[in-house]
Amino acid sequence: MLRDHGKDDPDAFVLSTCTQTTNTKITKRFTYDKSDIDYFMTVYNNEFYIIPISECSTRKTLRFKPPKNN
Repeated sequence: MLRDHGKDDPDAFVLSTCTQTTNTKITKRFTYDKSDIDYFMTVYNNEFYIIPISECSTRKTLRFKPPKNN
């Protein structure tokens, strides 16, 4: 899983919830579902976050402050 800060929002954390492989002919994307896992867990600023798979699509954004547009 790739973890990074939101490029447009420094107060957000983006968690990739799928994997992708590419060769010269095809790109394959694998998205997890309830039969694969129950939740994702990540660590940010020494805090643990558990996100149920039912809350995710291919990415999940965690916000630590309200967005500027509310």
